[in-house]
Amino acid sequence: MKRSNLFPEYTVENIASRMSLRTPLVNSLEILEDFFKKFESADIIVFATPIYFMGVPAPFKALIDRFQRYYEARFRRNIKHPIEKMRKAVLIVTSGSDGEIGFEVVKHQLLQAFTVLNIELCGATLARNTDKCGVD
Repeated sequence: MKRSNLFPEYTVENIASRMSLRTPLVNSLEILEDFFKKFESADIIVFATPIYFMGVPAPFKALIDRFQRYYEARFRRNIKHPIEKMRKAVLIVTSGSDGEIGFEVVKHQLLQAFTVLNIELCGATLARNTDKCGVD
């Protein structure tokens, strides 16, 4: 199996901050195109996020919203698989409290996105109670 890495500069926070209002539009588009090229060619994708108020933080949600291009291709242009290559994903979620409900919400949201992104969720884990002295 080929192993791909999106490199540290492709964390959700880095992409979101590099695409702020201070970033020229041309640079933002270049950053996104570079990210999508690597995203589409990856064999395995690790989605890791904390839970904030039963959902993902804004930068992670912004990244999910950027996948709109694939929904557009699928449902407006009738391209059955906008991303031809089937990929696998792992979901890692942290929560300061129990977090089980938020974990299920995040998993449900991503599973919907994965159908269009041609991704199979192979595993998901929740690290609970991270605000306490240890993780359950």
